[in-house]
Order: sequence, then C-alpha cells, then structure tokens
Amino acid sequence: MRPHILYGYWDHESGPDEGREFLSHVNVGKSRSRSVRNIIRQGIPAIPIITGFRNNGTESDWKSRLADSVTFFNGYSGSDIPCILLIDEPFASGWTTGQLETLVNLSKEVIGEHFNYGFTVTEGNVRYNNTLKLPENASYIFVNYYPFRVDPVEDKVGSTKAGFIREFERTIEALRDKAGKNTRFGITGQAFFGQKWRIPPIESPLWYAEAVKSQNDIDILLWFEWW
Repeated sequence: MRPHILYGYWDHESGPDEGREFLSHVNVGKSRSRSVRNIIRQGIPAIPIITGFRNNGTESDWKSRLADSVTFFNGYSGSDIPCILLIDEPFASGWTTGQLETLVNLSKEVIGEHFNYGFTVTEGNVRYNNTLKLPENASYIFVNYYPFRVDPVEDKVGSTKAGFIREFERTIEALRDKAGKNTRFGITGQAFFGQKWRIPPIESPLWYAEAVKSQNDIDILLWFEWW
C-alpha cells in the first residue's frame, strides 16, 4: 500500500530561516544542500541531493564523494529521509545506466542500505528515448515534468486539464516501461516560467495533485521554482 503522498518544494533552503515560510504548507522539505538538520528539526522529513559526481570519475572518486556526505545523514532513519537524490538529470551529462546502478550500490555501501536512493530524469528521457533503460536498483526515479512550453510544437498539453492529464499519463506509462520493477516514482512540478517555458495555468497545481493521487506508484510531488 502506498504511504501518504509527500509534497514540498525542490529548492527548499537548508538554513534556519531561509524558506521557513513554506514549512507550514508542506509535509516534506527538499534541501538544495546535503544538510538536512535544519529541516528535520522543524518537524518534517527531508529529501537531500548530493551531486558533485563526475561521470568520467572512478569508483574510488564516487566513494570519496559519498564518504564526504556520511556525516550529514548519521543518526537519521528512512522516515527522516525518505529518499536521497544522487544526481539531477544524469543522462543530460553523459551518465550511463550501468554507471548509475554502480553509484546506487556504492551509496548503499558507504551511506547505508536503510536509505532509498534515486535520480531525476526529464520527460524527454522517458518519452522519446526508446533505447533508454533506467537503473533497476534505484529506489526512486523522479520525473522533472515541465510540460508548459512556449513553442506550440513542443507544448502538447495546451491549457486544459484534459490535455495535462493525458500527457502526464503517457509519460508515466513510458516511465514504468523503463524503470525497475520495484522502483517508486516522484514528480517535480513546473512552478516557473522563462526561456522556453511559459507560465503554467493557475489551476495546474491542482492538476498535478490529482494526477499524482491517481497513480499508486507515485509517492512524492515537489515543486521547482527559480529563486
């Protein structure tokens, strides 16, 4: 059975005051630094991201980077930290599926098997790359789902709930085909505009929430906004 859905902000600051105005409106905090203490001590779990790995590095390099992070997570349980994200959109920077599977195994070895580990991917990764397979040992894969585009050719959802739900479900179906059988999912929602992205419809947060709630294998909804 799916646990209750976790929802929060991707770019949640980890400082004691920064971003505090959001905390009364979320049930999980997302830290853009590795430190989770200032989020957890305010009564909600945290989802950190490590980053800083190089795809041309060695396993020894990756283990060293993980070892640098251990102190941030010591003393916490999986209920404190539902998921540790390792890299944001790794396929965009040349990582292979095999490398990511190795990184998950190293994370379990260095940080601990009691945590879930995952990555983010783009809609393009799952919808339009027919040969891509996602790391089967990842506990979580997040889709950075930013469908509201300026270019009408790229924008397939339009401004209606029906269009959004249709394309969301197609994305999730493609995601399941590429992911491991035990992998759970998270969604990063579009709460920004600029460059190639247009302003999302004002009702779109409700569309995201309804779409996530209807899927039994999506546990987390985070909002991404530019500060």
